[in-house]
Amino acid sequence: MASYLPQRILSLVSFGFVLVMNGVATALPLGGLSVGEVSRRYDTLFAPIDFTFGIWGLIYLGLAVYSFTQLAANTSVIRGITPWFIFANILNGSWIIAWRLELLWLSALILAVLLFTLFKINQITTAKRTDFASTLSVRLPFAIYFGWVTVATIANISSLLVQLGFEEGLGLSAQAWTVVILVVAVLIGSATALVNSSPGYSLVLVWAFWGIYSRHMSETEWDQQYPNIILAVQILLPVLALATIGACVRWLRQPVGQGMLTQPTA
Repeated sequence: MASYLPQRILSLVSFGFVLVMNGVATALPLGGLSVGEVSRRYDTLFAPIDFTFGIWGLIYLGLAVYSFTQLAANTSVIRGITPWFIFANILNGSWIIAWRLELLWLSALILAVLLFTLFKINQITTAKRTDFASTLSVRLPFAIYFGWVTVATIANISSLLVQLGFEEGLGLSAQAWTVVILVVAVLIGSATALVNSSPGYSLVLVWAFWGIYSRHMSETEWDQQYPNIILAVQILLPVLALATIGACVRWLRQPVGQGMLTQPTA
């Protein structure tokens, strides 16, 4: 039986590519602006406060654990994830370059495709409840990644609309558009968490919404200038919390399958 080891090594190398591209984008003056400076240039009312982006550290830690763990796991689940993971890493590394160069249309397209690849990975990882090791090193990292890329995709599209001068399109104010986006994000996010039995995914949305709320309340940021957005987040956060509880219940009721890292190969 084929070991698929070359593919798994390529999977690890592709994750290294992401880390290298992040380092290059930070060290080199691409476009003359940092990632944060581009975000500020095309700022939106949806963007969360700066500390929220610290979740990338958790995401990369989880992906690092997965990347090394999967080297020794020749299972059907890992083989199913591998091509999608490699593609996701290429997209991730490419996105940061497009963003730094202010090619927001391209960065939005890249994120949309990345979101689809993570959706496909999560279809694989959430099919059954598995052992603790598989949950911690496979299911949870991709749930968190999927959740944050959902938020990032919405934020990127919002910034693109600002770049195109459409942030107040169709006769709606920027505040009204943001409320609409928040509601749609909660509806889609809650449904995704429940269907996939993925409380990790919805917890990331809770984190993002807390970041949005914190920024709107901060005296050094929006300083409560947009009360309708604050009210919307106050209403929607409990909805996300309920979705998280529901997803957790569904996860606990899932049939227990074999571990993703130790199941016999087929």
